[in-house]
Amino acid sequence: FLEALKAHEAEGGVAGRGARYARNRDVLVAGMRELGFETLLASRWLSPIIVTFFCPADENFVFSRFYELMKAKGFIIYPGKLTAVDSFRIGCIGQMDEHVMRRVVTASKETLAEMGVVSAAPPAAALEERAKLAA
Repeated sequence: FLEALKAHEAEGGVAGRGARYARNRDVLVAGMRELGFETLLASRWLSPIIVTFFCPADENFVFSRFYELMKAKGFIIYPGKLTAVDSFRIGCIGQMDEHVMRRVVTASKETLAEMGVVSAAPPAAALEERAKLAA
């Protein structure tokens, strides 16, 4: 516990750690959006702790396979069945930095290719629902 407190202080306390988490989120979201993924929430509501992405509409996308392939690459993601739409979540906290988040994006890109997913875009209905929530 004392070592954790020392590491926290060395990083700049709450502000320093929060800034790293926010950088992690920003790198992750930008990279995933470049791949075609969309976040469940609008940008202004995104948390620096964990980000929820819509599952792609592509018929080749099967979350359980995506999960296993990402796990084989060293990344554990979370199912997002907390919502009415198919989604998954990726955490931005812990002993990770923006370099790790870039590797998550690269692993996601490789995994989509392995699955034969042509587009990571979510179903149109999911985006319409997000727009309603944001209004």
